[in-house]
Amino acid sequence: MKYRYFIEACKLLLVATAILKIVSVLGEVAYLGKPSFLGVVTNRQMLLIAALAEVVTIVALYHYREPYPQALALAWLTTCFLIWRVALRLAEFEQCGCLGTAYGWLPMKAATVDTLMKIALGVMLVGSYGRIAMEVKGRRTSGNG
Repeated sequence: MKYRYFIEACKLLLVATAILKIVSVLGEVAYLGKPSFLGVVTNRQMLLIAALAEVVTIVALYHYREPYPQALALAWLTTCFLIWRVALRLAEFEQCGCLGTAYGWLPMKAATVDTLMKIALGVMLVGSYGRIAMEVKGRRTSGNG
């Protein structure tokens, strides 16, 4: 029952961050036209890819009613975001531009927003992988009994 509230909170967060990314993508800021740290795509394209991944995950969270597939969808997205953040850190980037130009008009410092996004990522990672572990353990237990 409590996991349902966790999923609802994740849905709300992902909808908000996807909207912020999409609004940013529609803007005309020089940063968006520059190559991302990967050098293959621009920051605008990277934000759009991330927003689309969030939308796909949101659809999966609404479509699936069972906790296990919801956890798998959330684990997939958060693992992708974790890999992105680790790569940024290894490339010695100070912070993630994961909200695009929203940093400029949110009522907090960019570093504060970045820290909040890291916390949210950690909570979603632990929550999704924790649920997957519970499901796997439950299946093993019921299979042995």
